[in-house]
Amino acid sequence: MLVVQICVQKLEDRLMFHWLRSITNLFHRPGKRTSSPAPPERVRRRWRSLTMRQRQVAALVGLNFTYQQIGDILYISPHTARSHTRNVLRKLHIKDKAELCTVLSILEEQGVINLQAYGNQLDHNRLT
Repeated sequence: MLVVQICVQKLEDRLMFHWLRSITNLFHRPGKRTSSPAPPERVRRRWRSLTMRQRQVAALVGLNFTYQQIGDILYISPHTARSHTRNVLRKLHIKDKAELCTVLSILEEQGVINLQAYGNQLDHNRLT
């Protein structure tokens, strides 16, 4: 009898788990972020730890360039551009490129950084 009660309890627990999971899935949209972007103040402090090349790549990512385009602009391979982006995300403690774009646009609105200045600097470097 005890074995039957334990089996029934496990079955009820499993059904409760699946029921709670299905209820949770009703309120969660796949593909949507449930967490807010990294605080711009934290990113502002860590921005100085990036190398100039990483700042350039981050600025181009913030301007919605692809890895291929970034590679063409900076004369590096798209794989290198992706590696720089991964290092930027790691150093700034940011989860993905979308969050990076959001945080960089906030910092640009606050006047902390100027993404267009990085673009102009890159244009100047290409001409010389």
